[in-house]
Amino acid sequence: MSTHDTEGQSDVEFFKMFGVVLGALTLFTAIIMVAANVLDADKVPGSMELERLEARLAPVGQVRLSADDPAPMAAAPAAASADEAKAPEDLVAMACAACHTAGVAGAPKTGDTAAWQARLGERGLEGLVASVINGRGGMPARGGSALSDEEIAAAVQWFVDN
Repeated sequence: MSTHDTEGQSDVEFFKMFGVVLGALTLFTAIIMVAANVLDADKVPGSMELERLEARLAPVGQVRLSADDPAPMAAAPAAASADEAKAPEDLVAMACAACHTAGVAGAPKTGDTAAWQARLGERGLEGLVASVINGRGGMPARGGSALSDEEIAAAVQWFVDN
């Protein structure tokens, strides 16, 4: 047997083994995908969660290329009137809970009275409200929301009281 035949034989063996490994990985991937879909099937978010998610993902602005161009999207909804004011806990759930429930980036957690009282003692209520309006540390201005100053003040008061 020549050297060429030995090399050809090892190439054939390599490609056979490569095909077996590739097939096994493909089968493994398919099994994992099916299992993930089965396990995730019961974790479908409720309509209220979807509404909050859509509200958080809604665009906050639009770009017009010239004054003659019509607005590319519908105008943002007008701020809620005094009759439609939201309860502070709804404001917190809508704009603050994503970070303050888990304490993301050092944010004081919801219900951590000691942390909120310490911040209240350092800055006072007006200082806490100003921190939210202007942003502080990892928190963007207005907590990344479009809440009014009054809504922010109500949400901060809710955190301090709860």
